[in-house]
Amino acid sequence: SLNETYPSLNAEAVIRARNFDMAFIDALAETGLPIVAGVFTAAVGNPHESEFDLLVPLARKCEQAGGYMGYHNYWWVQNEVSTLETEWKYFAGRWAEMDRVFVANGVHVRWYGGESGAYESVERGWRHPVCFNGDWGAYLADIMRIDQLIAEWNAANGDRFAGLVLFTSGISTGWAWFQVRDPELADIEKLILERY
Repeated sequence: SLNETYPSLNAEAVIRARNFDMAFIDALAETGLPIVAGVFTAAVGNPHESEFDLLVPLARKCEQAGGYMGYHNYWWVQNEVSTLETEWKYFAGRWAEMDRVFVANGVHVRWYGGESGAYESVERGWRHPVCFNGDWGAYLADIMRIDQLIAEWNAANGDRFAGLVLFTSGISTGWAWFQVRDPELADIEKLILERY
């Protein structure tokens, strides 16, 4: 569906984005294509927790259609201090807080992390001096920790989080501070294969 259309503290805009995603699920089903919808690709921190209940109809329709909700699981890092765990419910794990509201309403939707990773600001990823300052070991530890947190959540919640997409990009795309290149990917692969 559309990327990052859900704001915070703007119920009208949240409802508009929700309604679009609900219509998207229906329109995709009408095509007869053998794919499922990925909706709610919300930017990290959105929407506000007072607006989670507005998403229950979308979560219900998404579950019924066999789709996924794709919150962006970024976590804030400043001067090499990660808030992955200390601010979990506000940033990378915000989807789990939403899920509590959905489950309380009888909905058990599946999730995926549409974009994920450490950042200091929109333009400043793990390589930036005010983020992890290029400290791959520190970032890799956080990547493995979020994997572990999601695995623990899955064990307690019916294995409903499919995985996350680590935000990176090619060369000359404007996102150089986020780039994860072949040596880093090899490290991730090695540790994931050892874990699983």
